[in-house]
Amino acid sequence: MKTKTSWNQLADLLEEEIALYDDLEALLEAEAEALIQSDLPVFKELLDDKRVMVARLQQTEADRKQWVRAQMSQGPNENPPRLKRLIASAPQAVSARLERSRRCLVSRIRSIDDRNQLN
Repeated sequence: MKTKTSWNQLADLLEEEIALYDDLEALLEAEAEALIQSDLPVFKELLDDKRVMVARLQQTEADRKQWVRAQMSQGPNENPPRLKRLIASAPQAVSARLERSRRCLVSRIRSIDDRNQLN
């Protein structure tokens, strides 16, 4: 495994993802309100914002997956280990931050998925 600095990089990536999911959830609420109000110009603007936000989320997720792959000695076609298992091997000094972020990220993703199912 890499140094503490690298683990902090993972924690930073997770926290960035969480912030983006929080922003996405707020945007989805604004989007729903624009639809209820039949405010199509605002809705269109929010759709454009959502495209940008989703692209940022995808890039951050790709960066996280790349970080995970870089920590493991595996072939490029192998699936990376689950984040929970990887965090269990982190140094104690950062493991609590990582686990807290992982749980928060899982919660945010579930919340967004639930919202999408309702729509």
